[in-house]
Amino acid sequence: MSLEERIAAAVAMNVTLVKPNVFRIEDEYVAKECSHFGAHHELTMANLAGRLGIPVPRPLGVFEVKGSHYFVAEFIDGVYRSELAPEEQLRAIEQLEGYVFTLLKTGINPNEALWNENSLYVEAEGKLYVFDFESWRARYSSDSWLFESYARIFQGFKEQIEPSNATV
Repeated sequence: MSLEERIAAAVAMNVTLVKPNVFRIEDEYVAKECSHFGAHHELTMANLAGRLGIPVPRPLGVFEVKGSHYFVAEFIDGVYRSELAPEEQLRAIEQLEGYVFTLLKTGINPNEALWNENSLYVEAEGKLYVFDFESWRARYSSDSWLFESYARIFQGFKEQIEPSNATV
């Protein structure tokens, strides 16, 4: 069965993950239904993040199935940050902080990358994978306030984890 046929079957069976437009294709892939532009934007941002050394699900491409467009990437079997023990939450947040500042320095504002449901932690690898690149946009030189804003956000994330329980 081709990947396009597998996407169509997953959509027909309504095998969704987290969001209603994201479909799981067996234990191998995830297909996100988007506009034509949106699907190509997701692919571009995923490839950029990967080239910058940011862990992302391996992108497979954009597929059109029955008039709908899908960005398809590998399925990551991980857990959301909120489900981690405090020590691992702190590690995951520190990794995400590094990813966000790498992107900002490259000229990309990752926006929703901070949301819990847009990243998965793979405990066996000790690595946080980010995905859902829909809202990632080019930032402008006048957006220098973003660095300070993100620094405050990450400080707040870290303070929410009880310091007495975290040993990192």
